[in-house]
Amino acid sequence: MIPEVERDLIRRARSGSLDAFDALMRAHQDRLYRFVLVRGASSADAQDIVQDTFLAAWRYLDGYRERWRFSTWLYTIARRQASGRRMDHAELPESLVDPGDGPDQAASAGQRRENIWPVARKLLPSDWFGVLWLYYAEDRKTGEIARILGRSAAWVKVTLHRSRKRLAELIDAADWLPEEVVSK
Repeated sequence: MIPEVERDLIRRARSGSLDAFDALMRAHQDRLYRFVLVRGASSADAQDIVQDTFLAAWRYLDGYRERWRFSTWLYTIARRQASGRRMDHAELPESLVDPGDGPDQAASAGQRRENIWPVARKLLPSDWFGVLWLYYAEDRKTGEIARILGRSAAWVKVTLHRSRKRLAELIDAADWLPEEVVSK
């Protein structure tokens, strides 16, 4: 979402506009749902957590500080909502395999290798996996990840480094590189 548009929607939502808040929800619900799903929630639990997140966001919208991205604030609320509930952990859905790729790229990647996300989820501790997911799949900066997870930026950087190193030790790195990199 364009930052100026988002700021205007937040301002209008703070003034009581349900339409503006609905637009904010629609803009963020899919990524927020995916964030909760990859943390191990079942589909039903993830839907409940996302709904509870938006209810809390509406209730505490005046507490949002514009120095942070709105999505970072939402992820923080979602993390807290998820940590406060007992969930039925589910397998990572296949639809989350390559969140940025289209079907052609996903099919091509699938022929070359298994997808890294389900493998990383099985091989890494859940907090390490969460850092990797936020950094690579959600394209978050380390400072944002620290805020979302309630950790220090140093912890995020160290965990990111350790996660990559652990994955490299546990898998054959050449199998995970795109063909064009391997052929050079």
